Amino acid sequence: MADTKELPYCDVIMKGGITSGVVYPEALVRLSRKYRFKSIGGASAGAIGAALGAAAEHNRAGGGFDSLRNKTNDLADGGLKKLFQPQASTRPLLPIMIAAAGFGSDGKKRTGGTAAVVIGTILGQYWRWSVPLFLLALALGLGGGLLFGWTGAALGALLGALLLVGLVVWRVLRTLTHAVPLNSFGICTGIGTDGPGFTDWLAASIDECAGRDPDGPPLTFGHLWRGQTASTEVAAASDAEARQRSEVAELDPASRQIDLRMITTCLSHGSPYELPFDTKNLFFDVEEWKTLFPARVVDALLSALPAQPAGSDDAAERRHDLAARQQGMRRLPIATDFPVFVAVRMSLSFPLLISAIPLYEIDFAAKGRGVTFRKLWFTDGGLVSNFPLHLFDEALPAHPSFAINLDRFGKGQTRDTSEAKNVDVPKTNASRLPSYAEIHPVGFAAVKDFAARALSTARGWQDNSYLNVPGYRDRIARVFQTPEEGGINLYMDGDSVARLGKRGGAAADALIKQFEGEHYANDRTGWDNHRWIRYRALIAAMAPFAESYAAGRAQLKLPKRYPSYPATRQEAAVMTAVDAAMASLRKAFDADAAADVTITDAPKPLSRLRRTSR
Repeated sequence: MADTKELPYCDVIMKGGITSGVVYPEALVRLSRKYRFKSIGGASAGAIGAALGAAAEHNRAGGGFDSLRNKTNDLADGGLKKLFQPQASTRPLLPIMIAAAGFGSDGKKRTGGTAAVVIGTILGQYWRWSVPLFLLALALGLGGGLLFGWTGAALGALLGALLLVGLVVWRVLRTLTHAVPLNSFGICTGIGTDGPGFTDWLAASIDECAGRDPDGPPLTFGHLWRGQTASTEVAAASDAEARQRSEVAELDPASRQIDLRMITTCLSHGSPYELPFDTKNLFFDVEEWKTLFPARVVDALLSALPAQPAGSDDAAERRHDLAARQQGMRRLPIATDFPVFVAVRMSLSFPLLISAIPLYEIDFAAKGRGVTFRKLWFTDGGLVSNFPLHLFDEALPAHPSFAINLDRFGKGQTRDTSEAKNVDVPKTNASRLPSYAEIHPVGFAAVKDFAARALSTARGWQDNSYLNVPGYRDRIARVFQTPEEGGINLYMDGDSVARLGKRGGAAADALIKQFEGEHYANDRTGWDNHRWIRYRALIAAMAPFAESYAAGRAQLKLPKRYPSYPATRQEAAVMTAVDAAMASLRKAFDADAAADVTITDAPKPLSRLRRTSR
């Protein structure tokens, strides 16, 4: 392998998919042989892959990618099932949820009879209620038969069956409406009840890949941004002034050694947020978080004293902190001290399966009552952006930004024994066929399919809009899966986990071959072609933008003074320069039009895209 310093940079974006995330370790290991990871991100299970990949890159010289490769082995042969440990109050719901998804305890997909399996699972999980009620129904049937004959037996059995169904359904609803909300709206908090849970495993895995003590302070975003290893932390901590000076540069993505980002969803605000947060106005309840995070992570949060932001009202900050402490809360640390694992956990909160994360903000609307707080609920980032291709998007990229998409085999497709044939990377500039999901024409299956696709479209339309856009589609590797592979199948066997791991490696190999090989005219590599397509797309987008700017600028009268925000000399100079540049741009397009030069065949869809709000 080439010297690390000689390897080019790349970015990687990974899609969420619960257990489908087992494809990412081997994919990242293969990519690491040809590239260094400059920026890496994802949502939900993609956030796990991103965090592990960033940690491994951080510890590349110390064998980080060797540790990463071994992570897939931890999940084989029932490892996944062992990590998802529900609390006692919510335990009956996990098997019911798995059965409702159509999976058996052997990890195989059920082709029919799902309703019967779910009913049987419910009765089995609530046997302390269902067995006595069944005996009661039997007794009512026998008693009715002895007293009133067959009619009495039928009525007695019917009454008993209604009692059985009604009371068992009541117990299920009681668990859903009381135990689940009290467990932070999840079946599993992630903290193990019988051995390590998935949060314990994940926190330790991130630090292992990063070359850190799994019992010590966790990896933070500041470590990744600075390229700071455990051996340099003491020296850096002793120079607080130098550390404060460096924070401004570290918050600039271009200056970061490794730029790790992920998505979470704030249900209380109805909006996605990018992690790590760039705000200090969030607080956590210490006792609540002790039920959701390992003790050493909570200790690290408590020991990270947030610095006062430049120009802040120190008195107000101290008043807010005092009020928070009186209510058992602490302020979240600044981004540089924010643990990577906490961000991953906030992105990985699959609704119902994994507990959501509560935070608090100051309620500035509550005036005259002192400092009050209101609760915010953060859940799975994949709920609103499961494939955040926009995270590291640039107008003209300086290095490749790869993406790994998770998809199902289409109708007529079957899994091949060669994993290289189970992935797809475009080899031409032609449009790709969109993914297709068939909806049954009639019956309960039709209603279920329609509702499922409506929900899927509502949460994924924005991510999907990028998939066939020039300058995006050629850098996306699709990894196909069967219905038994990935998703919510916590019971996948070792062979399935291993197959998905190899498929991830095949996707990485396909991307490397695509971008390094000479597949296009004039001996251009895929990377050359990608940059050329992006450039043409940018030019095509600038023509309508210039027209729109000119139309609006012609009607805009700049006031001599701005009451709220006075225009500085620098701003005035920039305005003049922008006006001149846009006029030149319009003139260039007008000249092309006069010369009968057309760009109608340019890749235009990019001009219709809008970046996701941070």
